[in-house]
Amino acid sequence: MWFDRITGRKIANLPEAIESSRYVAMGPISINGHTLVDSGTLLVEDGTGEFREGQAASLFLQSGHSDDVLVEKDIINKALLAFEDAVVNGSQASFLIPEVLLNRLDLQPFDTFVKAVIDKGHFQEIVRSPNMEMIYQEHLLPIGRVKKFSASAGRHLAAHSECWQKRSFTGVMPRSLLALESEDEYNIYENRVFARLLDHLDRYLQRRCREVARIEEAVTEAVSFEASEDLYFGLTHSVCQLWGEGFKGGEVVTDKTEQGLGTLQVLRSLLREVRVLRSSKLYNTIPKSDDIGFQIRMTNTLSHDQHYRHVARLWHRWLECCNDGRVDPRDEFQSNSHFAEAYCTYVEELVKRSLVELGGEVTMDGFTMPGGRTLTLSNKYNVIKLELESGKLDIVPVYDAVTFGGMSTVVDSPQDIIVITPALVDFHLGETNQTASPLYFYTLEAMVSRLSSWLSLITASIISDQLTKLPNSVISVIKNDYSEYFTLLGSNAVLRKPLGESLSAIHGEFKGAAKDASVSRFLRLLDIYSSRMDALLACPLCGKMANGHAFHPRDGMAFELSGADCGHNWRIDKTKDARRFFVTGPAGDDQPLLPDRTFRNYGRFNYRFALPFESVRK
Repeated sequence: MWFDRITGRKIANLPEAIESSRYVAMGPISINGHTLVDSGTLLVEDGTGEFREGQAASLFLQSGHSDDVLVEKDIINKALLAFEDAVVNGSQASFLIPEVLLNRLDLQPFDTFVKAVIDKGHFQEIVRSPNMEMIYQEHLLPIGRVKKFSASAGRHLAAHSECWQKRSFTGVMPRSLLALESEDEYNIYENRVFARLLDHLDRYLQRRCREVARIEEAVTEAVSFEASEDLYFGLTHSVCQLWGEGFKGGEVVTDKTEQGLGTLQVLRSLLREVRVLRSSKLYNTIPKSDDIGFQIRMTNTLSHDQHYRHVARLWHRWLECCNDGRVDPRDEFQSNSHFAEAYCTYVEELVKRSLVELGGEVTMDGFTMPGGRTLTLSNKYNVIKLELESGKLDIVPVYDAVTFGGMSTVVDSPQDIIVITPALVDFHLGETNQTASPLYFYTLEAMVSRLSSWLSLITASIISDQLTKLPNSVISVIKNDYSEYFTLLGSNAVLRKPLGESLSAIHGEFKGAAKDASVSRFLRLLDIYSSRMDALLACPLCGKMANGHAFHPRDGMAFELSGADCGHNWRIDKTKDARRFFVTGPAGDDQPLLPDRTFRNYGRFNYRFALPFESVRK
């Protein structure tokens, strides 16, 4: 039995094509015969590309293994491990690239070792004057071209009269003779090791160049946020603050950026040198199909030759720190499982941070949101569950390797389930997939926007609530003294705006009627209604409470709140066809969603979404 974290359903059998970390085992199960896992374990790939359960087999979706994908994955994995360590140690955790990852912009020990060997010319000398073997092969040649004849030349000549020039009583004068010709044989073991080492170095240096360039690109993007004039200042401040949390000082970033450019130049120079060596005659005489494995045999030449011994030394160093070749399925499963769990921790902490950004205060079971509402947060099967009043939202982190190609392949999920992946895709409120990645500078903005819009959807539903079956005494008081707050609909009433201090005044109106059951019911429901209505005063972008005087009710279950101290406006717009939209943005924006007011320019500080259709009250 399996639990599908995206659909929220239990299934007996897995489909033929599956995503890594989407499904959870509902009982103990063996992973392809090498690892026994307990209930609640994420099903991740073990490097074989498939999962077998009895006679059935499911194939993991693959994105390919291009260097760009592997480099992106490697950077994210390193950032996730750094984030996990920070959470465990209770220190500041960075949702973007941490400072420790900038050390990859320096020349690594293996880089330095490669540079030293190449700079000293050892490999160039091997190419110029390689070791070889002299091989003699037998060929039938005209007598004038024979320099050294074979030991079997006499027997061959006696048996083949067609090779005779003429015959006499004393012997035979040969026309052609079986001769020995020498050939230089470069395809010896030491040269095969050298050729395969050049292949490994080429792949390694390519990935290192891409890694340094990608981190350099991320740093440059971070610096561009501060200098950009096209971005809303709130977005700039938010992203720069988030970026700065991972560093001790701005000079660190500047120094590393300059150093990274130098490192990239050195790595590209080494890559050019290696490719020159791979174009040599020696390299091209070694068949590319010759596979020598990973453990080399230390011959006398590889141990003592002044140049070839550096081939062996570099091979062993590469094997220690850079080999990403054949991996045991058990180790691959454990590694992928660790990264999947670390990603789930990363997303859960991101959700908590987003709720704090929206004014939430941490409690034992979740958060107390602005307006006094209680939001519960739980985690089951690595599904982050949020509940507020009647609203529910499931956030599902899926650390699927196929998403690293830049396109998420997960199926469309229900509207109350949001799938989070590392895939770098543009954020849209209307979609149920979104990005959370240390390489995505809008990671926090996207999550805050998602949670803010979900909270706003619940908050906006308050405006359609009604107090029903009111007694005549209550209707009379409301009609005469509090008509600015209520709209009467027969024996029902709708609260048009937050009551504020008027709530206690209404209670005072009915002191003498406290024993009346219908009045008592009205006052009890009014307290709940008023408390929920106060949530409309909470800014959906920052959580700060606005003054009740800034709230302006509009016809058709709409309102506008402008002039809040936080500098944001929010409202419900209505259209002629009875549709309603919740809109929020910076103060002074009458049309906050112009073409240039995109998520990329404004982040969380500007959004609009449609509310569920309801009959609009006139």
